[in-house]
Amino acid sequence: MSKFVSYLLTLIFLALGVTLGVLNPTPVVLDLFLFKPTLPLSVILAIVFIIGLLFGGMLIAMQLMSLRWQLRKQQRVNARQADKIVQLNKQVSEQKKVLRSEDTHLNLIDK
Repeated sequence: MSKFVSYLLTLIFLALGVTLGVLNPTPVVLDLFLFKPTLPLSVILAIVFIIGLLFGGMLIAMQLMSLRWQLRKQQRVNARQADKIVQLNKQVSEQKKVLRSEDTHLNLIDK
């Protein structure tokens, strides 16, 4: 299903790109301070769109890396806490055994 949606979106964007290219063949002078290329408007639109995609992808990748780092950090904290819980459970069970043995010892003395 996701492949179908992916292919469908690709076809839609391809159709939009071709439409932009056909409807905007007018040459435009792009002033970049050092040089002034003359390109069709559709090419300029495509270049700006691709640059936007790259910047957006980089932002998402940086956020994803940050979230993965936070997840790994929290997993280490959780593992340490789980170890502490296991140790505390062992200590509690040992304390219960000691108390039971003392209780039975006291019951024997009382009789």
